[in-house]
Amino acid sequence: MGPAAPYQTLAPYYDWVMSHVEYPEWAEYLDQLLKYFKKKPTMVLELAAGTCSLSKHLQSQWKEARFVFSDLSYEMLKATPFKNLPLKRVNANALSLPFKPSFDLCLMMYDSINYLLEEDEWVQCLTEVSQALLPGGIFIFDVTTEYNSRQYFSDSVLVEDREDCHITRESWYESDINLQFNQFIFFIKNKNNEYHKFSETHTQRVRGISDMRKIIKKTPFKVLKVMDDFTLAPAHRYSNRIHFVLQVL
Repeated sequence: MGPAAPYQTLAPYYDWVMSHVEYPEWAEYLDQLLKYFKKKPTMVLELAAGTCSLSKHLQSQWKEARFVFSDLSYEMLKATPFKNLPLKRVNANALSLPFKPSFDLCLMMYDSINYLLEEDEWVQCLTEVSQALLPGGIFIFDVTTEYNSRQYFSDSVLVEDREDCHITRESWYESDINLQFNQFIFFIKNKNNEYHKFSETHTQRVRGISDMRKIIKKTPFKVLKVMDDFTLAPAHRYSNRIHFVLQVL
């Protein structure tokens, strides 16, 4: 069977594959950032929210805030295990958001913005986010880095097995074009105990800090802080993950 769009086949298995992610620590860090900037969110928009795995912890951190969760992948939003929570889920493209200016905080976490491969997509996304935020609103996102790709994903293979599914993830980094590739091969068992093969490839553009700052200058945002990997320290060339905090002008 031919390759599927990113997250189409992966969605039902995403939380299993990503079980190593410490979502409580992500939520605590975001709370730390907002306290640092003396912000208390009341209306939160999370883009690329996926299965809303982070949302459970964010809602416990910010009990008085209202949330809207959005993702380009309908399959990911549908796969959320938290259907008993009051989750307002919106299937939307971050390049064309259907929201009016009503949020004081927008999040786009876990290097989701790296999926925007072209500079004009970054500009469009940030412009759309700015139009969904109230004056002075905050946009927080993070990116994966070239250092991270070279250290851990330049040439690696990871295999995941469970009773109904076998998943192989092959990762490679092409430094000449600054693209990180992650190809998933699925062998999924059906009701007749037959395995069917599926595949999907995820492509991310890795950018330097100076390049990202130049792009942000073309948008309605100013940079408040650029930080190294879950700290308040400045990001640098050896950062594995970089967190940006922007404010709409």
